[in-house]
Amino acid sequence: MSKQLRLEFPGSLWHVTQRGNYQQNIFLDDDDRHIFLELLGRSVDKYGWILTTYVLMANHFHFVVQLTCETLSRGMQWFETKYVQAFNPSP
Repeated sequence: MSKQLRLEFPGSLWHVTQRGNYQQNIFLDDDDRHIFLELLGRSVDKYGWILTTYVLMANHFHFVVQLTCETLSRGMQWFETKYVQAFNPSP
């Protein structure tokens, strides 16, 4: 059975969460957390989100975002790609 499409629309609230692969840590130190929050802030500005709350755990995160336009999928793809690139820099 295929996954249902998200019905993104202005004003919708989303609880977003992501875990590390095999529940590995996604933050090793405060520098990682600062980079993550910087990129999250850029995502909020770039995609017009209203970030209502967030929590960072060692191996995952949660946040609640309200959309002002249909940008959740695109914004999360941009945000997670940028963070993974920062967390795992090329040799």
